[in-house]
Parts: sequence; structure tokens; C-alpha cells
Amino acid sequence: MGGTKVDEEPEDYLVPGRNCGSCTSCCKDLLIETSEIQKPCGVSCSHSSTGNCDIYATRPDVCRSFHCLWRRMPTLDESWRPNESGILMIPFEVPPGYAFAVNLVMVGDAEAITRDRFAGLVGGFIDSGTATFLDLPGGPGMLGRNTMLNPALQAAVSARDLASVKAGILNCYEILKAYEPVPAPIFPQAGNPGRAA
Repeated sequence: MGGTKVDEEPEDYLVPGRNCGSCTSCCKDLLIETSEIQKPCGVSCSHSSTGNCDIYATRPDVCRSFHCLWRRMPTLDESWRPNESGILMIPFEVPPGYAFAVNLVMVGDAEAITRDRFAGLVGGFIDSGTATFLDLPGGPGMLGRNTMLNPALQAAVSARDLASVKAGILNCYEILKAYEPVPAPIFPQAGNPGRAA
């Protein structure tokens, strides 16, 4: 966009008046591997030493252009902010046969996925034909583990059986938990080899 200042971002596709505020889940919980920033998942970005972004006005494009789905979906209220809900919703690689995909990254404790409202959200995504993934982070410097929920939950969603949807989510979570996380790639950085402060 011509004429856009460095510290502005296009907001035409964002929920009006909604901003990240104190939430920095994407700065900690996601793997970032670009020429500008290399950061393992589960480790705070080296530019967030104060708990906020130290370079916000000049942050790189990968950060400037990223918005979680809470910022984009007006049907999600304030309680779905990632640092409040424990779930970071992000677009995901779309598998064949689907038009859209969402990855539900667990950035809080397991209680986040035991609630009726989480099961309802998952059911809504699946019912709309969205490929829906559950992602369990592996911990600092480790790769996350994830699985597609649609095959395991489709029958329960079609039957509108919330209890079975919840049970299916918990079963998928237990399966993910059973897998040992593997180390994420190490990113060499000048003065900061392979880790963020």
C-alpha cells in the first residue's frame, strides 16, 4: 500500500477496535524462520525483553502481517484472546478437499480444551467444512505435535453430540501427549546462537 507509514498496518480485514493488547502469544509460542527473525517455538522473541515488542514500530513484515484469527473473526469475543483462552487460532496449510484450515495451538494449560465452548468452537469449524487441527506445543526449542480433528470428530459433530465431541478432543490430546516432542531446528544468529533471550 503506497503511503502507509512504517508503524501502521492495514486493518480492513481485522475486527474494528480489536488489538493484541497484552497478548504476546505469537511472539513466544510460534516458530519463526525468516531472513529477519529466527526464533524457536516456545521461546520468547529476543525483541520482547520487556514483555512487549521492543521494535514494534519497525517490526519486520512477518510480524506486521501476522494476525491470529481472534483478530479477524468478529464472532469470537474478548474471552477468545489467546492469552485469555489458552488457544492461539491461526490459519493453516489447507489439505486437499478443504477450502480453509485452522490450527488451534494450545498456549495455555489443558483445561482450555475441556470446556464446552471449545468443543462448540471445534464443532462449528468442522461443521462448516474447515480442516481443524489441534496443536500441542513441544516446549521451549521443541517442535509441536499436531493432528487433524475432522476424521475423529465428524460423526459426533454431525450428530450434534457435544459430550462425544469433548471426549474425542480429549482423546486426540492424549494421543498427541504420548508422542515425544523432537528438537526444533537451531537458528544461528550473530551473538545469539540458536535461542532467543
